[in-house]
Amino acid sequence: MVRASFPSVFALWMALAPAVHAERWLTPNQSVRIDYFEVDRDEVIKLVVTPSRPLHEVDLRKEIGALMESGKAALFGTVEAKSTNSAAMVGVHREYLYPTERDPPEVPHVLRGPIEAGVDLLTPDNPAAYDMRTLGPWLTIRPHKDSDFPAHNIHANWTFLRGHQVFGRGIFQSRAPVFYGMRSSAILAERPDKDILLGVFTPPPASLEEIPREHPRRIIALLHQSGDSTNHEPPKKGTGQNVGILVTYASIPWDRWLEVRKSGMTESELWHMTTGENSPARIIEMAYATGILKEKTNLTSTYDWPRRGSGDPAEIPQTLHGPIDPEVEFITHVGVTSMYIDRVGHTLEFRAVGMRQKDVYAVSVAPELLDFAGTAEFGKSYNAKTQTITATPITSTQELYLAAGQTSLLAMTRAIEPGGDKAPMILTFVRLDSFPP
Repeated sequence: MVRASFPSVFALWMALAPAVHAERWLTPNQSVRIDYFEVDRDEVIKLVVTPSRPLHEVDLRKEIGALMESGKAALFGTVEAKSTNSAAMVGVHREYLYPTERDPPEVPHVLRGPIEAGVDLLTPDNPAAYDMRTLGPWLTIRPHKDSDFPAHNIHANWTFLRGHQVFGRGIFQSRAPVFYGMRSSAILAERPDKDILLGVFTPPPASLEEIPREHPRRIIALLHQSGDSTNHEPPKKGTGQNVGILVTYASIPWDRWLEVRKSGMTESELWHMTTGENSPARIIEMAYATGILKEKTNLTSTYDWPRRGSGDPAEIPQTLHGPIDPEVEFITHVGVTSMYIDRVGHTLEFRAVGMRQKDVYAVSVAPELLDFAGTAEFGKSYNAKTQTITATPITSTQELYLAAGQTSLLAMTRAIEPGGDKAPMILTFVRLDSFPP
């Protein structure tokens, strides 16, 4: 048996190293920048929802620049990261600490009088566990090494603290923070020195009383990639296919919908009616996300709204020995010991696969639109509890075939809101955009 010596093995490795090294990809000093632009809602509809030509032919940065000059758009913020062959994370943020669990209020087991008014006998609930949330923008990028073409894993997040939800009364009052987040998770094929429409988000409302979708503006996020020209690492061969999914929600009064239904409109006619002039329908929300074929893409614009979880009932002392002044409070209010989160706003998840027929794709898409409908009171007096109520106008998970540029009716759902039989119909449309290399 012949054994290779260490020098010969080392020489063989050095000879193969360039070929092995060429299979790794993420350009050293590769820069990824995301520019967030705040644009008037009606202008976003013209640019993205009803463009005059295929979206890949539209220079969004140029169009937004013109809108900025007329005051219809503004730069919301920018985040940029540079990476080598590992992940890079960058952001301007602060860490916010808040309680997630509490010990319930307590009273003494035995009360012995005389006890006069003004004596504090009760202990409020106390924080028992904490969590931390990162506020502000951040961006994480890493190479997607499982593909046969240059691609990035992109995770972008912008989190805001918008206020607090209050539970309980008096010394038994507890507050839970309400966060709002614009989040995107996607794998994108590299397009050096070109803009990629990462997504269309709904910006945070000015107050907790406002529904996110009623905001007069939307956020268009453009991703720009560039590399250091001093790098000479051989990139992977081939190019990846980015596709975009647009989900549009439109509301139409119920009586008008009955008239439209009798007319027998096709899906295409229904879409043109929805977006045309003097239309009885009104676009109430939109979501757009971009990702590569065969991979899952997510986008959300939502409140993280706290809802009461478990709690302890009101309590009184087990033994009372008077006299006790009538104004002395010795009964605890109902306590909140844990909470859970509802997402209020819109989410979009999709995965597209190319078919043998050119520019036709099999798409699995799951949009959701969740509104905050107010609060409800349960119990009486010391046992009174407030609970958050949410309503879902549309949630749908479907698989369908779409041609590039085609708009299809995804679902029809009756809105869940006050009004009974007069509640409007919600139409959900979906469109696929193909972005050639």
